[in-house]
Amino acid sequence: MKRKSIETDEILSVTDQRRLEMDIRKDYLRYNQLSGELHDLDIQDAKRIETVKKIVIVLESLRMMGNAELKYSALLKNKKFDPPDADDQEEEKDDTEDDVPKVKEMIRTVKKDKQDRQHRQRRIHLRGNTTIC
Repeated sequence: MKRKSIETDEILSVTDQRRLEMDIRKDYLRYNQLSGELHDLDIQDAKRIETVKKIVIVLESLRMMGNAELKYSALLKNKKFDPPDADDQEEEKDDTEDDVPKVKEMIRTVKKDKQDRQHRQRRIHLRGNTTIC
């Protein structure tokens, strides 16, 4: 059943008005319940949420780095872009030597997760396409 908009000029029947009021009450109660659950989070949950946010930020930056690498390699293939000087690259490497193993490990896990997800999707696709002859 379609809900009628309050903004329309049509006059709602009594049953439609009651249904609309009940829907609003249910939505309000659900909102209160969810906001109460959010306030009841303990410190451990808050720390987990912060950790997840940090992981998401790292994954997003890795994705952006991957996109930048693809664009850079495409520019090099088209020879429309001169690579930066070797002196500048050596200075940058000195700053990030400590982070290299961590980033490499994160990239490996992201690639492995992507492969696992693709494998799972392929299995589901194959399972769904079985036909009985």
